Amino acid sequence: MALIPAPVILSKCLVKNASPITLEIGIGNAQLTQGSYSVKRTVSSPASAGGNLASGVPVNLGPGSQLAGQRLSVLVTVVATQSVDTTLTLKLTGGTTDIHITNSTQAGNIGDVVVYEAYIRFTKS
Repeated sequence: MALIPAPVILSKCLVKNASPITLEIGIGNAQLTQGSYSVKRTVSSPASAGGNLASGVPVNLGPGSQLAGQRLSVLVTVVATQSVDTTLTLKLTGGTTDIHITNSTQAGNIGDVVVYEAYIRFTKS
């Protein structure tokens, strides 16, 4: 079993004042997955939001006014159980523009683990 890093997702999300921001991840090919997220001002500050992620289940991160100036960190591991093709789709809705990013990475063999990371900075529009 090998650990394979996927290309890191880096992006910005322009937020509206009162509009709630929602995060959703999707994992393709019915692969096994485990994911978590946290929203922090700095790496060492306490999280203002955080928890586990499940494929296809949206998470409300909070209103844009509270998220501005913070960074969303997402870590998802995918075990290649159905095929060596793995895909992560990340959706952020509620900002000035919805973000929809798809990242695909091949595992070398069935049973390999692909690690997806995303870092998104929330900024005021």
